[in-house]
Amino acid sequence: MKGQTRKWMMVLALTALVTGCASKTTDSAYELMREQQEQQAYVQGKEIEHWEKRKPSNRQMALQMLEQTVQQGKYFAALAYADAMQAQFGAEPALLILRAEALRQTGQLPEAGSLYQTLVSTSESARAWQGLGLVSGAQQNYSKAAEYFSQAARLEPADASVQSDLAYASLRAGELAQARLALGKAAELEPENPRILSNMALFLLVSGEPNRATFVMQQAGLSEQAQLAVVNMAADVLEELQAIHAHRERSRSSLLPAIKGRASGISTSAPLTVVSQPAVDQALSGHRPLLESMVSGTY
Repeated sequence: MKGQTRKWMMVLALTALVTGCASKTTDSAYELMREQQEQQAYVQGKEIEHWEKRKPSNRQMALQMLEQTVQQGKYFAALAYADAMQAQFGAEPALLILRAEALRQTGQLPEAGSLYQTLVSTSESARAWQGLGLVSGAQQNYSKAAEYFSQAARLEPADASVQSDLAYASLRAGELAQARLALGKAAELEPENPRILSNMALFLLVSGEPNRATFVMQQAGLSEQAQLAVVNMAADVLEELQAIHAHRERSRSSLLPAIKGRASGISTSAPLTVVSQPAVDQALSGHRPLLESMVSGTY
């Protein structure tokens, strides 16, 4: 009986130890989250105090101060300033677009996306569409991102950053012709922009032109570590493009029986000419983008 009692006491002690460890882990995670929230609230509180001391005398000065804060990468401060500015001057598109940017940069993607969506029919429409594209890109929904960037490019066709974003999202979505066109526009609009040159190097690597890609990266002043990151990304993109191409081929193959079945019931006075795939490839050989040619196995 004593042995049985000792056994149950050991089980209870072990259970308490395990439960205590789990509780400690949970409590630690909760404490960490609470501390981060408290730190964020403290920072924002200090920034609001700073705003009160430097409070701009008019709306335009306030907007300039907020824009500078965003450009400096002080996104939590920008959120605090946006709150104070909205309370003082009211909401307007120029303020809300900066708030949306700060939300996106602090990882609050759903909130940023919702705010961008409310601005697509305002004076900040182009920036709102671009913001929606950036949110979708961060969520790795590149097809949707390319759609949003296309809307932004339609409104601001000479904006190199929009064209560059459109090129990158299109490339990741497998829309290769659109990627090539947008990248060409971006490169001609801002030929010395490092981000655009990085996207061009990525495009060239995926296109099988490593020497030209290396030259472009050197022209952009990328470090060896940054160049390696672009090379690794190119390898990932190639895998994605191959998967996209394989999926499209499977979809095309699954549709052929239905198309042939419908075609068999069509009666025409003239014989039906079936054009072979090689003939189509030959006809389009001068018009297909380099990336598409490579992925299709004809490069």
